[in-house]
Amino acid sequence: MLQNWEKRRNRDESEKEKYQGFLKNAQRVYFMGFSYIPDNLESIGIPRGAEIIRNAKVYATAMGLSSQNRLRISTYLDLKDFEKRNEPEPMPEIENRILKDASAVDLILDYYTLA
Repeated sequence: MLQNWEKRRNRDESEKEKYQGFLKNAQRVYFMGFSYIPDNLESIGIPRGAEIIRNAKVYATAMGLSSQNRLRISTYLDLKDFEKRNEPEPMPEIENRILKDASAVDLILDYYTLA
């Protein structure tokens, strides 16, 4: 039984390293319809603070989530909660790290650009 657990743990770590490689090289990361549970984020290689995606443009949906959940997510991923901003115009330094109360389709239409 312990041997099976070790094999699974090694496989999980190998997959996590693969995901981390994708994330480190990503120019844009989209989270759509994602639960944002810390265990899920850590399983794909994103620890608290999200340093691994620091250089990427990050866009995330938070459709219908409470303000407490949006705060938890924006803190974990170091995103700016779009719904909390009071500025009349988007601030350029935070424009590329957005958590928005929107559907996946709306997020894509608002922020996806062809490279």
